[in-house]
Amino acid sequence: MSYAGTCATLRAPLMAEEMKGGRADASVRLARGRAAYSRGDLSKAAGELNAAFEGFSSAGDSLGMGRTLLHLAVVALDRGDLDGGAASAGRGVEVLQGADDVEATLCGLEVVARVAGAAGDPWSAVRLLAAAERHRSGAKPPDCSPVATSELADHSRAELGVEAFEHEWAAGSALSRAQAVALALARCGVAPA
Repeated sequence: MSYAGTCATLRAPLMAEEMKGGRADASVRLARGRAAYSRGDLSKAAGELNAAFEGFSSAGDSLGMGRTLLHLAVVALDRGDLDGGAASAGRGVEVLQGADDVEATLCGLEVVARVAGAAGDPWSAVRLLAAAERHRSGAKPPDCSPVATSELADHSRAELGVEAFEHEWAAGSALSRAQAVALALARCGVAPA
């Protein structure tokens, strides 16, 4: 399913909970931010996503906050703001790990892989992509962050060479989920809790 096709789709188990109180507005803002991103309107996307984050924060919705932070990270990277992207991605992974949402945390690893790639660190990018793939129990959830993982892997393979890429992929595949999260947080400069 394309990212544009997922913009209007929220994960079914969350829908009833999100529709309570301020979560409803935050969910709408998140969907609008994703739609603006898919149209290439990064300013509108950032505005809507920031409003969604505030709404989820006010409602105490950790999962909504974490998912929104991952989208904010991607928008920041697309705007050329590596530091902002790293900060949002790291905080998103931290929040999602605390919320114990495995699938969303794995999406976070992919966003941090994109941060690593943008920062010229293909080694971490490959390890994080491999770890996310290994630990994913099924297909990506519909609200997973828009990271073109195959393009990132191809770019990293070209940068590292096939042998080094395969070595890093094997190393990433061997990481436990906790180790992969620790690598992601360290890559984003987030101190372990």
